[in-house]
Amino acid sequence: MEASYVWRDLHQLENEAEQLKRSCEEKRREWESWVNEDKKWKKREEAAGYFAGWRIHPLEAVSMLGAFFVTFSAFS
Repeated sequence: MEASYVWRDLHQLENEAEQLKRSCEEKRREWESWVNEDKKWKKREEAAGYFAGWRIHPLEAVSMLGAFFVTFSAFS
């Protein structure tokens, strides 16, 4: 009688171990896909160039250049 409980518990533990193994594999695949996405994102940023993160409106660029030239011409 006692042996049947041991085998039942052993079978339950084997099932739990298999479920944990599948869960770990699934989490590893999710983590790898996240890492790959992060690498792809970084490659896209690098491919876009150094100034890709700088968002300057054209009017701001023109006004900065104008201020530079006015200041430069005032001190010349």
